[in-house]
Amino acid sequence: MLEQHGQDVDRTLVERRTYAVGEDAVTYLEERAAHQLDSYMNRSVKEPGAERVEIQVDSGGVRVGKLERPPLSEATEFTPVRGLPKGRRPSARREVRAIVAKQPGVVEGKVIDLHVAPLNHTEITGEKMFVAALEAGLGTGTHVHGTFDMAAWQALQFQEQFDMQPRSTICCDFYHAMEYVAGAAPGLVPESERAQWRKIKARQLMAGERATILDDLKKHSCAGGRCPATDGGECAVKAAIRYVSRNGQYMDYPTFVSEGLPIGSGEIEGLIRHAVRRRLDIPGDWREANLRLMTALLTVRHSGWWGDFWLWRDKRDRQKMRQRLAGLAPSRFRGPPRPKAKTNGHETLDLEGLSPMFEAALG
Repeated sequence: MLEQHGQDVDRTLVERRTYAVGEDAVTYLEERAAHQLDSYMNRSVKEPGAERVEIQVDSGGVRVGKLERPPLSEATEFTPVRGLPKGRRPSARREVRAIVAKQPGVVEGKVIDLHVAPLNHTEITGEKMFVAALEAGLGTGTHVHGTFDMAAWQALQFQEQFDMQPRSTICCDFYHAMEYVAGAAPGLVPESERAQWRKIKARQLMAGERATILDDLKKHSCAGGRCPATDGGECAVKAAIRYVSRNGQYMDYPTFVSEGLPIGSGEIEGLIRHAVRRRLDIPGDWREANLRLMTALLTVRHSGWWGDFWLWRDKRDRQKMRQRLAGLAPSRFRGPPRPKAKTNGHETLDLEGLSPMFEAALG
């Protein structure tokens, strides 16, 4: 604004206004979710809904911190303007989870949810998955298909929320599975043969030949001390065996492909890169309360509800104005309260002298 328009805008004012709208976004999303759940539970006739709804879930870490100032008696450094003790902000990481729910072939109108995941409370994300599916068209006859990288909680929450559907399917993301299998190649074949070996394993995995892949992986022995290692220091071959064994039931890729169901979670990973890492995981630390407000704003924006959100705010503001004019809520304006006229022993608002705009607001 200063460079292009010659107007200086106070940074803290922008922050305060943004967070105030963020608070409204949180309330708007809560009301919207409550409406969806009430409508679903109270329908006298259950609606079949969309034929299919597809769901993807992933997460990314964001830095948060809370400023801690030392007591005045122990402070050695002070801020230059306000003279407050200089503090420190211990940094931590919070998981921001993302959900995408849509009907097949939908490009615009996807339902996207971003939220800060409370520690050890995956049921919150499960509930948000269900609400997102309702927004996307979930009904009593909808087939729900989830594609995940298979974090332990994802399948559990999906099953808990959608087991009542006539059909619900879970797909282990093909590219995550291949990442594990391909990472085992250095422990099984010479370097010159690894590229061809990986291609063969990709074809076998796509054809549903998991037993063949496991047999080949189990030929590895850690006795030679030449194991390829994962980022966590574990033998990559053992990690691949565990991943394929644990998630084999969700790797029915021939069936998924034949039915036109997605087998990759690239869409949600793109959302994590764009909305979480580029927008939120930036230099500096968020206050955790403010991070919650930003995820609400991003949810409204990415789901295409921006216009509806501002209409909701306008309607709410008009209702508050009517309450203030009727003396049912405290006035936001300074000055003595407006006198009230008496009609048949009851106090009413004296409308004489109100501007036409206020009269119109009262209807």
